[in-house]
Amino acid sequence: MEEVLKTLLNIQKDIAEQKQVMKDMEENIKEAINKNIDEKFDRIETKTIELEKKIEEQQKTIQFLDKQVRRKNIVFFGVPESEINYESLLNYILDIINKKMNIVCPKWEIEAVIRLGKNKDKIRPVIVTTTTVSRKLQLLKNKKTLENTGIYIKEDFSPAVLQKRRELQDELQKKTFIRRKSNASL
Repeated sequence: MEEVLKTLLNIQKDIAEQKQVMKDMEENIKEAINKNIDEKFDRIETKTIELEKKIEEQQKTIQFLDKQVRRKNIVFFGVPESEINYESLLNYILDIINKKMNIVCPKWEIEAVIRLGKNKDKIRPVIVTTTTVSRKLQLLKNKKTLENTGIYIKEDFSPAVLQKRRELQDELQKKTFIRRKSNASL
């Protein structure tokens, strides 16, 4: 009987040791898996940070290139849609510049004219690209000559700049309103 008892105790001891070994193995496996996941997560996080930096750099490059492309552009509003083709639109714009704005502008000083948007019920604006920035500035300086013609011109800004300008104008209007209100109460 003693031998059976010893054998049972040995078996219990062996089972307890095996349980401990299995727990240790389980912990080791968990640690290995967690370590592997952490390493992969760190690599993904590093790549994400690198990609965010690249995207930011590319956005800056795109903004710079967009600004460069637009720097010689002027937007004409109110130009009737009577053109048949590109050449007739170009000639109409040249007539506006030469006759209504009193600026001598040969055809070669206009790089491109493009009607914006889809043909709908409204008169679409026309983007005019000049060959030089100085020609663009001259046109902008003489924009008052277009008063009472139904045609007006503005500088070609990117959508981001237009949005920022709208926000600043709204802020200015609020401040002006507050100032007027406080002055009226005095």
